[in-house]
Amino acid sequence: MAATRCHTFVRKASNAFLPIVGTNYAGRGAATRTSIMTSHFTALSRYSTGQDSKDKDEHLPVVTIFTGPQCSLCDEMKLELKSVQEKHPFHLKTYNIHDRSLPDQPTWQKKYIFDIPVLHVDGVEVLRHRVTEGGRGKLVQALLREGGMREGEK
Repeated sequence: MAATRCHTFVRKASNAFLPIVGTNYAGRGAATRTSIMTSHFTALSRYSTGQDSKDKDEHLPVVTIFTGPQCSLCDEMKLELKSVQEKHPFHLKTYNIHDRSLPDQPTWQKKYIFDIPVLHVDGVEVLRHRVTEGGRGKLVQALLREGGMREGEK
């Protein structure tokens, strides 16, 4: 079984980036396994600032994007999320609804097979398909509500 390292970064509230490192395992047929970004990965809590910022990060909302392979709308939504994340920090999880090794995959695939990308904030669906201006506002409001902040508190 071949293993490849994958790297991604999460923006923290202090505008420092946390490296998140995981391993993708390539197998044969149904044995192919891919981890959900961030849930099976380890983030370093002392990066860039040298301080333990775990307390701040624990209160950040978790945004989950349900995606699929070769999904251009998913790619667009990920770009939008990056721009929103610059002002309103959050943890991002990516869930490929076609990856059979992931927990509850049949449920999510059945629910969202024709609707990806779908965006959840702390387990509550906020958006589907595209991020419009109205949708961006809904996302920011959900982030502020779940993150315990109000407009202008940052």
